Amino acid sequence: MGKYINRSLIYGGVDYIERWLQKEYKKIEELSKNPLNPSISYYLYGRIFFLDSKIMSSKEEIVLNYYLEQAEKYWLDIQNFPMSQTYPAIVLKRFGRQKTAKEIMASL
Repeated sequence: MGKYINRSLIYGGVDYIERWLQKEYKKIEELSKNPLNPSISYYLYGRIFFLDSKIMSSKEEIVLNYYLEQAEKYWLDIQNFPMSQTYPAIVLKRFGRQKTAKEIMASL
């Protein structure tokens, strides 16, 4: 087995998830309710691994920033799995939103 990793396959997967997230964003934008769920929490966590290698479009940045803001507001309401609350803490810290990240970690 070689060390070569076909990044186009990985980036294709990231693109697919980001298209899905944009669709979700359009649905919830008008509803003004808590849009966070474990899937979005997992996406935010997974996206931090590609910040330097996979450039985001302006639409993707708008959606990402929206969900980061929602993570700061609604992290306590994420249900079903304790790691779903841990992921926003890691993500928020990675994006420089230290205050909320520390609050989340202190509460766990």
